Amino acid sequence: MNLTKKVIFGMVAGLFAVATVFNMSMLNDNGAGDVSLDAIAVMAHADGESGSGCTATANCYDRSRGNILTGTISCSGDECSVDYEEVTCDGVTHSCDG
Repeated sequence: MNLTKKVIFGMVAGLFAVATVFNMSMLNDNGAGDVSLDAIAVMAHADGESGSGCTATANCYDRSRGNILTGTISCSGDECSVDYEEVTCDGVTHSCDG
């Protein structure tokens, strides 16, 4: 009888572990709660598209010192886009490198 309880407990614990892994996998697949720099850049770009004219802003990081924020770059114009550490307004591109 004691062995039966241990087997049942082991099966329940295993089922719980599988359900937890499955749940975490589903959470990671849909990106819930994932706010990355790219997502912020896309939101900034979309905000600029709502009216006439736009502003594009990107953060600059020092990769050699562990991704320390060193500043931002931005521009304004009629057509704006944001790429990784780079902004373009009206065909003129500005980057964090200078």
